[in-house]
Amino acid sequence: MATKPRGKTVEVEIWTDRYRIKGQVFIPLGDLGAYKGRLSDYLNDTERTFIPVTHVTLGLLNGNEVIWDGRFLAVNKSSISLVRALRE
Repeated sequence: MATKPRGKTVEVEIWTDRYRIKGQVFIPLGDLGAYKGRLSDYLNDTERTFIPVTHVTLGLLNGNEVIWDGRFLAVNKSSISLVRALRE
């Protein structure tokens, strides 16, 4: 039987040059607590190119209208301008 991964879910807002993305990011705890539950450690992981985001709403950066919502979006870290935790 599969075990549930250890970690926490953080509600975030991510800005790119054009889009505002709101959703949830799961931060796993490594065998030795590699991320220690910190969003910054997870984002700075050089092994990771994309950030998986669930429960997503996507809007233009210069407006409040939601142009897409979905269950999953992979965001390339190189396109990210800003990330802020809304709720941990």
